[in-house]
Amino acid sequence: MIAAANRGMPVRLLHNAKRRRTVLNRLFRSPTRRRGPTATAPNTKGDHYTLAKRPKRPAKIWVYSPKKPPKSKIPPALKAEAEARANALVETVFKPEALKPPLENPQFNYITDIHTTWFRSYLYFCAIYTSPFPDAISPTFEVRFTRLEYAGGDRFHLAYMRHTGQWWQVFSDLTLDEAMETIEKTPHFHIM
Repeated sequence: MIAAANRGMPVRLLHNAKRRRTVLNRLFRSPTRRRGPTATAPNTKGDHYTLAKRPKRPAKIWVYSPKKPPKSKIPPALKAEAEARANALVETVFKPEALKPPLENPQFNYITDIHTTWFRSYLYFCAIYTSPFPDAISPTFEVRFTRLEYAGGDRFHLAYMRHTGQWWQVFSDLTLDEAMETIEKTPHFHIM
């Protein structure tokens, strides 16, 4: 046993360093300045201190998690119409806006092509970048910047790629006409 300074109270040696620190902090802190929710003296049992018990956490239980319903497939006619409208938008809006001739000595990656591609029920607007550096991993790479997701019926959800690398859905349940008009007029869906 060790005698506590200025108090004359015996303290048993604890093998756990964290418990030892806690007990010593309780012993040597100022009696006028109490901390904690109750602001009372620590629990005492005989001639040594005991630690307060933590409340028990609820037990972990298994919960039923049903499967997600399968996504509806896009009809081929609507898929062809969406792709044709998207390609027309790329040719009339995105390419004149973003495609510039490369500089003489480029110091940064630059856009060389913009196209659309389907993956499952998603229509992506993609930009192809060229990397002019001799130590580049690949001479070109693809960046998806706008996503049109088929929602069922003749409706689509519209999302853009954030700087964090996550898709951010801004509009939902738009018709194809509304979606194309929104992509054309909203700067979030344009390549930077």
